[in-house]
Amino acid sequence: MRKFVLMAFCMVLIGQICFAADTLVLEKARELISRQQYDLAIAILQNYIPENPNYAEGYLLMAQAYHWKKELYKSKAFYTQAAALNNQYRLAIVPLLDELKDWEGIIDIVEPEMRTGNKLEPSALGALATSYRQLEQKKKAAEIVEKLSETTYADQDDEDYKNYILAYARLWDGDKDGAKAKLKLIKNSAYRQYARTHEKFSVLFQDPEFLEITR
Repeated sequence: MRKFVLMAFCMVLIGQICFAADTLVLEKARELISRQQYDLAIAILQNYIPENPNYAEGYLLMAQAYHWKKELYKSKAFYTQAAALNNQYRLAIVPLLDELKDWEGIIDIVEPEMRTGNKLEPSALGALATSYRQLEQKKKAAEIVEKLSETTYADQDDEDYKNYILAYARLWDGDKDGAKAKLKLIKNSAYRQYARTHEKFSVLFQDPEFLEITR
């Protein structure tokens, strides 16, 4: 009996050590991605994933590394695998689909999530509204924009990004003053400065008030 308990204890201990080692690998990959060392992160994850094929986070980090490298179709495959293993990652692919201009793909993923009644991040709602707009479903796009406008976020960065999205959505209907009003609500100057050079705001590039807001 004592031998059995000892063996069981050893098995648990080995499992904990392996889990800790796996966690360190993922943390290292995240660190490398944050330092823009994408190839090194990919090399680590190429060893990690075959040994841990059921851990979604490895696939997610690989997707992010390829995404930053602009290898978009490789990234898409890993985002898809991550979502298949863990449903909480189902929306992670949305920014990539936005870059690929896969408007129908975005709608297929985000629309069902919105119908659940769960609060969605502003990036997901913004991508959904943009998708409907690109597909000439302007009424549906306006409904999503209104929903985003009515949603409040506890996190200030989310609130700022919401207002950034609402600013360029105002320009869809030529409302320059409305766009500038939304930009003024943004506390993080990085978002305002990004708007200064983003093509979505090109109609305002010669506007003195816009240049003042975004400087």
